[in-house]
Amino acid sequence: MTTIEDINEQTKQLAQKIEEVNSIYARMMTTLGVMANPAAAAAAAAAPAAPSPSAEA
Repeated sequence: MTTIEDINEQTKQLAQKIEEVNSIYARMMTTLGVMANPAAAAAAAAAPAAPSPSAEA
């Protein structure tokens, strides 16, 4: 592999890891929002779960 190919591969891996971290962060923020608002917690419990982006791939 050339240096540019190595950099491209590392960039792809980094982008995938950033997506994973963003997903975790989004779930954390949702959880914190639900914990701060008990009415939202009840609504979230009654609503069907949204499919995760990784399940669609």
